[in-house]
Amino acid sequence: AKPWISHYTKTKKEMEGYYLSNKKQGFWTSWYRNRQKKSEGVYELGIKDGHWISWYSNGQKLQEGMCIEGKHYGDWIAYNHDGTIDSVVKFWTGEVKDRPSF
Repeated sequence: AKPWISHYTKTKKEMEGYYLSNKKQGFWTSWYRNRQKKSEGVYELGIKDGHWISWYSNGQKLQEGMCIEGKHYGDWIAYNHDGTIDSVVKFWTGEVKDRPSF
């Protein structure tokens, strides 16, 4: 796999990861312009596969969960700007299975 980095400016990264056969491969990270992490997770030949986390630009988690072959799977947790849990949605092969309320 070949490393790949894009920048907002010379000193501010936008995205970092690897390509294999012209497809995203392995661990990828993206950042906001303010240098806070925006998202991170794993690609398998260009498809999201594994644990994914995204953040608000203030550094608090936005959401997290698993992807299998590009589809949401299991519990996806959404957070409020202050870090408290907003909701948990259960997915089964990309489809909403259960949406419990808090």
